[in-house]
Amino acid sequence: MSNASDCLGCTADVPEWMHLLGRAVAATSVAVVARRLGVARSSLSLLINGKYPGSTSNMAARVMDVLAEPCPVYGGGRTSESCASRRAEPMPTSNPFALRQWRMCQLCNLWSDDNERQ
Repeated sequence: MSNASDCLGCTADVPEWMHLLGRAVAATSVAVVARRLGVARSSLSLLINGKYPGSTSNMAARVMDVLAEPCPVYGGGRTSESCASRRAEPMPTSNPFALRQWRMCQLCNLWSDDNERQ
């Protein structure tokens, strides 16, 4: 569990879902987070300690779905990468609904200039 709390100071080479997982475990416990994710405590413990034997892609998707803050415009888990990529997209001009979403994304107060520097 010490690696989970260390994850708070992780470098940029650690995926964002591991940061979210580390913060959640540091705030509560491995057992509580495992229950919330719907996975075995032992699997989560192995994942946190870097000893998970399988692919982490399914676990990463589950962590993002459950622990990430939802995007108020597009839904789903909101990450700094998803915010940056959606904000960088060109303005849609042929679909009024997509244009409304794009404008709402551009004006979203969850985004800050600090995110652009990361």
